[in-house]
Amino acid sequence: MRVLLVSPKDPQVPTHLKYLMGGENTYTQSLLSHPPNGVTYTHHTDALSAGIISHTMWQHLFTWTMKARLLPPDAGFHCLEIHDHVDLIHSHVYGLKLETKHIPVVLSDSSSNMLFLRDYLGWGERKIQHSYFIRRWMAGGLNVYDPNLYLHDAHRLVVWSEFAKNIHVSLGADPEKIVVIPPGIAPLPFPKRKQQDAFTVLFIGVWFERKGGPLVLEVFRRL
Repeated sequence: MRVLLVSPKDPQVPTHLKYLMGGENTYTQSLLSHPPNGVTYTHHTDALSAGIISHTMWQHLFTWTMKARLLPPDAGFHCLEIHDHVDLIHSHVYGLKLETKHIPVVLSDSSSNMLFLRDYLGWGERKIQHSYFIRRWMAGGLNVYDPNLYLHDAHRLVVWSEFAKNIHVSLGADPEKIVVIPPGIAPLPFPKRKQQDAFTVLFIGVWFERKGGPLVLEVFRRL
């Protein structure tokens, strides 16, 4: 099965900036490095370079609306025409508009853009709802696959947790189309440890509060 993967892949950066590589890039690289049996992934950047796909005129319009802040900021959109055979399109976090019909589409999202607007940008509920109303209206009118607001005829929306599923359902997604599949990671062997009464836990995250540090501390206090 040949799958076109439309998914964020961080640009090459100097070694001292590698900490900026995001989780969406890690997910993309995991899919490319460890595809399921019988699946061949082609990343959309490679497909663009090879002429397998091309951006349509809609790409400029959607890019402009994002830059002009007419739509809430997020990963953005890809408006594509397919020039070669693909069996499936997997779009992760991106909005997607296709000129080519009759190709099955699966969407995926780590959590939800709503959390980015609320927790990173500090938007209130009313502002989020207003901007989402405009985006939902546009997505429905132009048949855009939107993992947050308009699934169109996508076969499935894959999310990483039940928490994320609940957010998408609250935004209007059909729960029958949502599948929870946590992101896979390569198993690591646990080192042998001596018997001891105290342990030191290392918490790794660029932003302690945003990454749940206070919640981890509270959990350990209760335990």
